[in-house]
Amino acid sequence: GGDEERRRQDPVASAHDPLDTGGPDGFPGASWRRGRIAHLVRGPARPPQAARDPILLAVHAGGMDLARCSLMPEATSASSEVLRTIYERRSVRSYTPASVDDTTIRTLLRAAVQAPTAVHLEPWLFVLVQDRELLRWVSERAKALIAQRAGPALDPRPGMTVERHLAMVTDPRFNVFYDAGTLIVICARHAGHFIAADCWLAAENLMLAARDRGLGTCVIGFAVDALNLPEVKARLDIPAEVT
Repeated sequence: GGDEERRRQDPVASAHDPLDTGGPDGFPGASWRRGRIAHLVRGPARPPQAARDPILLAVHAGGMDLARCSLMPEATSASSEVLRTIYERRSVRSYTPASVDDTTIRTLLRAAVQAPTAVHLEPWLFVLVQDRELLRWVSERAKALIAQRAGPALDPRPGMTVERHLAMVTDPRFNVFYDAGTLIVICARHAGHFIAADCWLAAENLMLAARDRGLGTCVIGFAVDALNLPEVKARLDIPAEVT
């Protein structure tokens, strides 16, 4: 339709502006809400050596065995910036105290809303929180929930037993957000078979844009159940009807 044509002609200028604070219906498609969370913070100035090497891709099998796979030659050329960004993205679990400014947040969200969605539904709702005390409260709520559910909630991978998971979430020093100062929660305003896929696609766009800006990101699966609790939604200004 006309919207798709405009996005193809000028994807940046015509993208929905995620910093429009007019509420869920402030602009077509994706919406933006400024909550009080945080999670997409500036990572180390340089990634680990394996991640800097343009020829080798480090792959952890079950967190134990390290395999190295040669990348395609064209992926290492100076002209392949998109592929370079894809190969350089890593899950970062150590962050500096630096804050992410509004201009950068806007850039990341405008990249996120370029992701494809089923039948062009664009169901996203992005909630930004940059309140470290509130983040710690959400982290403690998530840890308690995981500990309560123990076995059923923990699907241990090789090298990560239920006992090790429990030791992690009962450690008072552990923060599920790894002490990051910015959290972006991607919610869905509609129900549907492909809604989760739509949100994951937006998340990948956002993370690649962050890597391009020299920022570290990490998907926080530990927090998902807690973020859907009514009391957590209320504290983070997430509408009750979204997931």
